[in-house]
Amino acid sequence: MRLKNIVENANFYINFIKNERHIKINSTLTGVLSAIINELDTRTIIITESDNLEKLAKIFKEGIVFNEFGLFPYEVGYSSKETIFKKKKAIKDLKNSKTIITTLKGIFDFTPSEDSIKELKISLNDTISLTNLTNILTDFGYERVLEIEHQGEFSVKGAIIDIFPFNYEKPIRIQLDFDRVEKIAFLSELLLAEEKIEEITISSIKYIEEKEIEQIEKTVQQKLKNENEFVEDVVLKDIEELKNSRNFGLNFYPKFLKNGFHFTYRTILDYTRDYLIVFFDVNINKFLEGVKEFITNQKENYGNLIDYESIEETIDNLLSNKKIIEFGNFPENALDFHTKELSESLIMLGNLKDILIKEKNRRLILIKTENTERVKEILNAYELPYKTALDEALGICVQEGFLDRGFESDKIVVLTDRELFFHIEPTKRPKKIVSSKEIVSLEELKEGDLVVHRDFGIGIFRGLAKLGDPPKEFLLIEYRDGEKLYVPLERIGFVEKYIGDRRIVSLNSLRGNEWAKTKEKAKESAKELAKKLLLIQAKRKIYRRPPFKPHPQEERILDLSFPYELTEDQMKAIEEVYADLEGTEPMDRLIVGDVGYGKTEVAIRAAFRVVLNGKKVMVLAPTTILAMQHERTFRERLRLFPIRIEMLSRLTDSKKEQEILKDLKEGKIDIVIGTHRLLSKDVEMKDVGLLIIDEEQKFGVRHKEIIKELRASVDVLTLSATPIPRTLYTSLIKLRPVSLILTAPTGRIPVKTFTMPFNVEVMKNAINYEIKRGGQVFVVYNDIEKIFGFAEFIKNLTNTRVAVAHGKMRKEVIEDVMLDFYEGKTDVLVATTIIENGLDIPTVNTLIVIEAENFGLSQMYQLRGRIGRSSIQAYAYFFYTEKSLSAIAEERLEAIREFSEEGAGLKIAMKDLEIRGAGNILGKEQHGHIISVGYNMYLSLLDQAIKELSGETVNEIKEVSVRLNESYYIKESYIPLNAERINYYRKITQAESIDELRKIEGELIDKFGYPPIEVRNLLTVGEIMVHAREIQAKEIYEEGKRVFIVIEKTSKITVDDLMNIAKIAKSIQFGEDYISFEVNFPLQDTLKVLHLLSGYEKVK
Repeated sequence: MRLKNIVENANFYINFIKNERHIKINSTLTGVLSAIINELDTRTIIITESDNLEKLAKIFKEGIVFNEFGLFPYEVGYSSKETIFKKKKAIKDLKNSKTIITTLKGIFDFTPSEDSIKELKISLNDTISLTNLTNILTDFGYERVLEIEHQGEFSVKGAIIDIFPFNYEKPIRIQLDFDRVEKIAFLSELLLAEEKIEEITISSIKYIEEKEIEQIEKTVQQKLKNENEFVEDVVLKDIEELKNSRNFGLNFYPKFLKNGFHFTYRTILDYTRDYLIVFFDVNINKFLEGVKEFITNQKENYGNLIDYESIEETIDNLLSNKKIIEFGNFPENALDFHTKELSESLIMLGNLKDILIKEKNRRLILIKTENTERVKEILNAYELPYKTALDEALGICVQEGFLDRGFESDKIVVLTDRELFFHIEPTKRPKKIVSSKEIVSLEELKEGDLVVHRDFGIGIFRGLAKLGDPPKEFLLIEYRDGEKLYVPLERIGFVEKYIGDRRIVSLNSLRGNEWAKTKEKAKESAKELAKKLLLIQAKRKIYRRPPFKPHPQEERILDLSFPYELTEDQMKAIEEVYADLEGTEPMDRLIVGDVGYGKTEVAIRAAFRVVLNGKKVMVLAPTTILAMQHERTFRERLRLFPIRIEMLSRLTDSKKEQEILKDLKEGKIDIVIGTHRLLSKDVEMKDVGLLIIDEEQKFGVRHKEIIKELRASVDVLTLSATPIPRTLYTSLIKLRPVSLILTAPTGRIPVKTFTMPFNVEVMKNAINYEIKRGGQVFVVYNDIEKIFGFAEFIKNLTNTRVAVAHGKMRKEVIEDVMLDFYEGKTDVLVATTIIENGLDIPTVNTLIVIEAENFGLSQMYQLRGRIGRSSIQAYAYFFYTEKSLSAIAEERLEAIREFSEEGAGLKIAMKDLEIRGAGNILGKEQHGHIISVGYNMYLSLLDQAIKELSGETVNEIKEVSVRLNESYYIKESYIPLNAERINYYRKITQAESIDELRKIEGELIDKFGYPPIEVRNLLTVGEIMVHAREIQAKEIYEEGKRVFIVIEKTSKITVDDLMNIAKIAKSIQFGEDYISFEVNFPLQDTLKVLHLLSGYEKVK
């Protein structure tokens, strides 16, 4: 797009801009900025706010983003290695781009010399020693770890080196054969080689050279002679940290190098001396005030070493000596092209088709979209002609590209994805860290954890122990009165981590039949629950209704108007809902998904299908705020269609309420959204076909009864954010249709989580930072008596607009406070845990929890789920009181910090939520039984009960005990991490086929190199166990020189099988339930016999 498309007399404006040195333009529209940069066609540095970087990078695709460290000039702090890599890459790529995009902080960040931009290229068959490669990676700034998880790390396992460089989306494995590069491959999330490559280039992430650090240290030592001891102590510690980490103090200590042209040290301005400078929507004076305040506060730490003048001077020189264009809201003395954002009436009233028909003969309509095929398909469905080459003629033009929002002038209407696909900004999914640790962590056993042994009950895991000659590894479990049980690791399938309420559970004894009785009671409870659930399922099968048929064209347009790719889970859930609707049995489906994972989109698709079939939809939400949010989302998603949507709650004025009630009765409203107000006797809705219930468990008993009555005659879709682990899902699915949405939508950035003792300064800075970037803050304070005093304290501390909400206020007052906050009338909401449910405010991106030691893990998780709902980095601070921090509270805080990635709900569930989650879904009566046997054991009993009552045969899986006199275990030198070793013991001994074992062997070779003899022997034991299960052997052991195979009575071994063994085995003997034979090589000789017995190998 050029200026001539936007305004008349474009050439006059272009010449004026080219000839003037300092120009102000009254606009903050990215479309206008883009048009002018296109006209000038010169090397440009755009300086903006950090929030604008991502969108400007998408507009100027050929441009380079020079990210900021997030530090003020002269601020001492850590700089992220990822940002260091990006900055070095930007400098390397400068010559290939005309446009650089950065921030005011970014232009003051210390910038590396071109000499420090080092790279290492490694190709197949290159010669490089392991020592040399390790040294180079360390010198490049990579950190050596046991198992790589994040970018900037590498690990060494024998002749295998795993590296996660910043210039690749995936980690890389290099396998050496002595000093020759034998293999290079990208790794999957499970750290398995998946795609072989010929060569890689690893970039250094070291930002400052040793000689520069030496020079800094020398100069600082001289300067410190004029400073006091406190300043000297601070600075010398800093210098030590800079030497160790190379990414600390980079915006302060390089000032002593005095190697910059514009500033005291080298910055991006040194590389862009002849560039046009554009300030876009940025407040220079506000920035300078912030710097001044920061430097004043830092004087105590850094004395006269820190100054403000050089920063102000640099800005002054830029403004007075360079060609500058400023974009902003300038009411006078500025160029004005009379452009404006699209009015809400143009966007929201009438559907898209009406807007296009009305405007296309008056002005040029440009649709700038990243979804060109979708837009073209929509236009074709509307039978509207369009062009793809932009000129000044009227009509509709569709162009590939991005603008953050539409605008209009007298000549043009520009529509973007924001207007077409409702108000959500699609962003690229951030790079995912390696998830191997998370995947293992559900099985991970730490010393001191409670475990459940299938036959002996609940004990404490005391670690791994080696016993015997030859040695084998055992799990050591301690029971009541210090009794010890050594479980051979080939029988690890009998043991699982205890998941339940550890505060009230007691250890079992190895003596007596206490555990057997407990297990029997739990079994009875599971059976009763299964009966109840199966009865509910049977009742629903009696009702019938006509199917809701698909409407392909309309549903396709709705699909196209969704601005993201649906996640696989969303797609599956939508398909399952459509299948239910197309049947004749009324649907009763539960949609379970983490906070913000797209459950509402599934509900919208269901509602749309029902409305297209001439029926009406009722959407029930537990709070007014949540109902308002649903109304907004439903309206935005369905605005391309003539569907009437209304909301009914206590906020609806009486005149409007009467109109809605009348229209509901007459069937004039397609979708009504509301709170329990919809369940009142005066609400009569004609032709209700679908009831959508959000968080049903939050409704009262009376309302639940009304919902139950409705359930009998209409289709029901229930949405729940209580995370359900897959184990519970597999049981529930047999009783009730459940759709699980586990995948995070694109663009969600994990919340940065901090746990620390209460600190007023940190809290003040966190609140001020959020308010300065235009956001809002939740503060959770659970002491109602002191809450108003604490709110007043925050108000005085931060000078912000503060509101209070707690559970003892009248419901109407709470909702009014929430509503004001939702509409941006207050900055900080100090509340009790009432905020943990149902508030979705994208502008709230900081959470502060006071006395976090008093909260359950699931509560903390739900609270954290209230923020980070957009593509902006969110921050959660869990402050605790050190004096009252118990061991369990400390563990909870550790877990909330550890599980901060997207989808952590399931991991939190496995740690804390199963009891509550199971309570919500299975019912409170089961609570005690779940505690007594552990969550997983209860689920397997429930599963068994469902199968029995459904008439399925239940075969309990038998574990095979193998005790042979050879050495088979996983050496620590081969797999150093205990958790991973346990994981591989479990995989090998529970493999169900030889193919699965071969796969595991390949995985081991790939990840850790060729296995030592002990591990190869363990793989043979795995194979023995596979064949032993096939022939129904229950025990294999060695006595003297003989091996005994003990067989179940139901075994299908024939006389012919025994005759075949006699041909290959020495001194064979048969008993009633055993076979024995002499061996020279216990493992191999036993395997040969089992091959014949299982039919795996015929007698030659």
